[in-house]
Amino acid sequence: PFLRGYGYRPADCSTWEQRPGSSQPSPVLEFRVAGHEELDGHTLYNVDCAFSPSSSSSTRATWRVQRRLHHLREDVHDVIKRSMGSAYAKAFASTPFAAYGGLPGTTSRLDAWMLKFAECINAGLVDPSETALALHYFEAPDPSECCEPELDEDDVGLMLDPATL
Repeated sequence: PFLRGYGYRPADCSTWEQRPGSSQPSPVLEFRVAGHEELDGHTLYNVDCAFSPSSSSSTRATWRVQRRLHHLREDVHDVIKRSMGSAYAKAFASTPFAAYGGLPGTTSRLDAWMLKFAECINAGLVDPSETALALHYFEAPDPSECCEPELDEDDVGLMLDPATL
């Protein structure tokens, strides 16, 4: 039910009934890292997030969360790497995760990785359970507050009243 509210169609927690990015309109998730801030001796990275019910939708929710590099690594990167298995190395071959220690260039490496992560979600390379994790972890707004459901031809009917013709 959680993912279906956003327009995803999982069969179960590990497979898609309709894979995102397939021929049907699919939800589009975006992540970008737009700088960082220092707070109480910790570096918080600004993760700009966006969600659209489909690539053709004009409805788009945007929001920002702040996360520490350590948490992004353990809560997202490590989980995705484990879940994707050998597909991870292929998908992220030219986009390594940020190095330990917050060295110069961390923000740009993290931005590139988050962009690739969203591309993997949008292409259906990430399992439904990890897609749900991403929506929850990055605090996606409730779909009833941000996104109108897309109609397809099964949702639309036409009736003509002969008396008014």
